[in-house]
Amino acid sequence: MLTYFEKKTKKKRLAKRSDVSPNELKVYLPEICLMEPQYGIDNHVADVKLLLQGTAIANFYGEMTGKMVSTHPSPEVGERIKLSCQNCIDRRAPLAARAEALSRDKAYLRLTALYVPLSEDNNHIDKLFVHVNVERHKRQ
Repeated sequence: MLTYFEKKTKKKRLAKRSDVSPNELKVYLPEICLMEPQYGIDNHVADVKLLLQGTAIANFYGEMTGKMVSTHPSPEVGERIKLSCQNCIDRRAPLAARAEALSRDKAYLRLTALYVPLSEDNNHIDKLFVHVNVERHKRQ
């Protein structure tokens, strides 16, 4: 997925929403989210709106398209997403994040997410493209 964006931007600029082609990413669509950070007065991420959520992600998190992550029934999920978005925005570069459990009741799952910042003007990050891989695992 990272290679996809590197080819689109030639590593010279932040990716734009128009760089994302659903037709080119068909096989990944169930694992993709498009998020919009909601900035607070201190210019930090106060919340995150899910603009698009793939079906595979909705199966684990519940349907959240059009909702804020702060409304997720598990507060730890919303906080983890906000923190990952903030780290990606601060770095102005793709970020990989991993969680060993989606929540306490889903401790048998491991999540790996690639956050890619999107910017229409190559300055202000207005969206985040996220590819999420959820897998089962045994805790040791």
